[in-house]
Amino acid sequence: MPVPELTDKLEQALADFDKGVRYIYKQDEFEYRNDPTAVTGADSSVVETMSIDRDGWTPGVLEKIMWDRRKGSEQRQQWKRKQERVKRRLEGQEVAPIKRIAQGIVRVLGLNPGPFTLDGTNTYVFGNGERRLLVDTGDGEQPEYFDLLKQCLGGSRIDRILLTHWHGDHIGGVNRLLAMPEVVTPDCAVFKHPDPVDARDDVRAMLAQAVLQNRLRGITDSQLFAVDDIQLQAVFTPGHTDDHMAFIVTSDSFAKERLLLTGDLVLGRGTTIVSDLQRYMESLKTMLDTRPSALLPGHGPIISGSDGETPNAVRVIEGYIEHRNLRERQIIAVLSGEPPEAPPMPRNGGWRLEEVAAAVYPEITDPKVILAAQHNARLHLDKLVSDDKAEKRLGTEPAVELWALRDRQI
Repeated sequence: MPVPELTDKLEQALADFDKGVRYIYKQDEFEYRNDPTAVTGADSSVVETMSIDRDGWTPGVLEKIMWDRRKGSEQRQQWKRKQERVKRRLEGQEVAPIKRIAQGIVRVLGLNPGPFTLDGTNTYVFGNGERRLLVDTGDGEQPEYFDLLKQCLGGSRIDRILLTHWHGDHIGGVNRLLAMPEVVTPDCAVFKHPDPVDARDDVRAMLAQAVLQNRLRGITDSQLFAVDDIQLQAVFTPGHTDDHMAFIVTSDSFAKERLLLTGDLVLGRGTTIVSDLQRYMESLKTMLDTRPSALLPGHGPIISGSDGETPNAVRVIEGYIEHRNLRERQIIAVLSGEPPEAPPMPRNGGWRLEEVAAAVYPEITDPKVILAAQHNARLHLDKLVSDDKAEKRLGTEPAVELWALRDRQI
């Protein structure tokens, strides 16, 4: 049963915990105090945290997490994910960790909820026989996820792993999976579209075992993968990342259906982060051209069904395209107004990036999500500049980038 006033406090607690604030529950209030050691993860420091159950807050300090320089950050993130899952139970939003989508298709939740991952990363197991195919692997930091995967597989094993893109919440489980002979076959191969990002230290580390064991393979546009009577066709869809792949899924078992596994290009709820807006819009149009009957997103619920003759999957992609076009119109409207009277001065008729983002995304308050909103605003501003609709102007005292419509008079 939802307990709004309690979940509101948990939201505040999670935000403060991320900043290293130490808090203790006393009756109906929190007692806060700054604890710099919690931020740095210094040796022998103690952070006192709360636990929560279905009936509400349990009085007293129920957990103590010992922090050290090696494990502090990991423990903090694990604690936050645990409390996020509990908060979702309180709000009645808990998602089934294993869900059968269709004959031979099962979604296994990565159990890593958060502002960007929503309920967690969706990973998908395909096939009915002894050898299965897995798309994405979660972040590799949730032991319970691998237990779910074993439960889903029964006595079967995975012989191919397809990766939609390089982000850690999708490829972080590769090393651990390849070290689990009870889950993967000896000849299990890992497929990923090659990209310069693969040379980054963090990406190399997450793919280390695939490279070391000579199991890493490439994915090309239109490449086909088959498991039992299910076919997956790769669709190169850059824009969220430069290496992003989606997959068209068809099968004799659901001959009239055409599923589209979207990765992070289209989510089951909300919108996604974009790295290249021009390529992203092109990829959305590519997805739209497939006319899918259902979407299997990297995060959020499955999108299926129809409203009349048009599948909801198509409407969602159309909505994503219109959403970006709407954002552009909103930003143009903001730049058409008078900029705030705030430093830097003189304004030269321009707006700071932070001001544009705040005007377009007034509902966003999470500091991390605000940064994402600013990133999206910059993408649109850059596109407006490339389209000769806007320009950058340099403000003074202090020097800072300002944005203005090209035809706006100073």
